Formats: sequence, C-alpha cells, structure tokens
Amino acid sequence: MRLRQILILVSALFANSVLADMRIYTIEEPPFNFVDEQGELTGISVDFIREVQRRVGDDSEIELMFWARAYQIAQTESDVILFTATRAKYREPLFRWLAPVVRNAWRFYTVDGQYPEVDDLEVLKSAAGIGVLRSGAREAYLKERGFENIVATKSLKQINKMLDKNRLPLIFFAEAGLATTSYQQGIDMARFSPVYTVYPPASYILMSKATSESTFLRWKKAANQIKADGTYQRIANKWIRYLKEYYGISAHHQDGALNLWDKD
Repeated sequence: MRLRQILILVSALFANSVLADMRIYTIEEPPFNFVDEQGELTGISVDFIREVQRRVGDDSEIELMFWARAYQIAQTESDVILFTATRAKYREPLFRWLAPVVRNAWRFYTVDGQYPEVDDLEVLKSAAGIGVLRSGAREAYLKERGFENIVATKSLKQINKMLDKNRLPLIFFAEAGLATTSYQQGIDMARFSPVYTVYPPASYILMSKATSESTFLRWKKAANQIKADGTYQRIANKWIRYLKEYYGISAHHQDGALNLWDKD
C-alpha cells in the first residue's frame, strides 16, 4: 500500500475515533427526553441531538443519568454533551451552549386544592416544603430568592410521587413534564392544580466548557443548519401533535424553539 493511502486510512480512523468519543448524557424529563412504552429513548431533545450527531458523523450512545451526577461531569470534563438545561445566568460561564430546544412554563403545583393560588412568590416561602430536582435550575431559582423550604430529590418521578402521596404541599415542576410523568406513573394529574407560574429562559443542548473550540463549532454549525433548513420545524411539529393528542397540551414553534404554551 502506498504511503499516501496509508496516511489517508490512518487519518480516517483517527477522525472516526475522535467523533465517537463524545459522551452524551440526559435525564428522564418527558416530553423532552424519556423512555417510551417500547423502552426506547425518545423526545424532542433526543430527536434534535440525534440529527446533529448524524450531520457531524458522531455515533456516541445517549446515556440516561441522574441530573446531579451528569451536571457535575459536564462541568469538570471535556467532550461532554448534556441536555436539556435552562440557560440561567449563573450557568452562562460554565458551559458552551449549542442550541435552544424548548421553552417551558414552570409552575408550583399542589394536590387536591390543599394550597391556594397566589399572586406573590414570597408567600410560598412559608409552605412546609417545595419539591424540586436536585442541582436543577428550579432549585437554583428558589435558592437565589432566599427559599429555605426546598426538598431536593434525584428524579422528577420521585418529586411527583411525593406530591401524589401528600408528603409535600407543593412541587415546582413544568406542566408538560408533570403531565407526561404522571401518565407514566399512573397518577391522575387532575388532582394537581397550579399555584404560581414562572416563565424561565429557554432550555438548551449544552457542551462542556473544556471541550475544544473546533469540536464545539462543528456541532454548533450542524445545529444551526438544522434550525435554518426547516428540519427542526418538522421535529417540533411532530411533538406538537404528540403533546396535543396524548396530553391535551398546546405548544407552538417560535424563535427556533418549541414553546410549551398556547400561542397568543
């Protein structure tokens, strides 16, 4: 074999090994990323990141992990992708931000009407406890505002179960996530009612800060192309229909993301 052919072969093998070295983590957070009834990982964020992978030539497996652990890895190691994560101000310098995927309303929920609807967030500081995901953006949101009645758990299903069993007066969740998680657990969401609503920034696919600039730019270019050529619109439309059909949740595509509320 000629030297030029050998060099080309070695370069190709090296490139493929580099592309396959990305670690991709997510949590079960329906309808963004979750395991369906067939045991397959799915969701709008999963569809989006898999299309990015296809365009950059990456075949890494997407791994489910508890959020606190995945979040720690993404902060301390290179070549890590994590999704989806709210682009909160305190997180801005910690990661590289690939692309927004969804915008979601956060709501405080009670069960069986035990807690009245309020128009002042400060009132909720007197509640006996508020369930949130450990190391998540909602936990940080409460801590930034001086809440001391936080009950942090490792999974969204655990939070949901605690409210259903009257172990907490309130949880801080997203409507779409609560509806789909309740369905998976066989919990009647009709028992839950919103108490107060917050509209946070968009949730993103993020990449670890220690990842090389060239790798980030390659993935970001692919993500931008998906948004520009209409592929993301088609992905969003699929999940708009799904959310309406199965959970009665209205959503719309606007400004490059799926917005999980009625369009004005």
